[in-house]
Amino acid sequence: MTGAADAHLRPFWGQDCWCWHGLEWWKHHWERTGLVDMVEADTLPDGCALHVRWKEAQDTAGLNPRSQDTAILKQDAGEHVGFVRLTVRKR
Repeated sequence: MTGAADAHLRPFWGQDCWCWHGLEWWKHHWERTGLVDMVEADTLPDGCALHVRWKEAQDTAGLNPRSQDTAILKQDAGEHVGFVRLTVRKR
């Protein structure tokens, strides 16, 4: 995470986010295994909105360990946070 545009995510970005990477990172690492052929690679439409819904469900149940995350993800609105979707075929 770099730059002022990412400042809103700093309170959200903890150690549990270290495994979060973008589409190109995931494609590169799966392709370099030599075990699969990439069929499709994109980002899930409304991925951040799905994450917000999960955090809201945690809020409702009183099980959100970091309740500030809900507002932060809403502010991000998918600019930086989402879900990568890969479909591969085993060679």
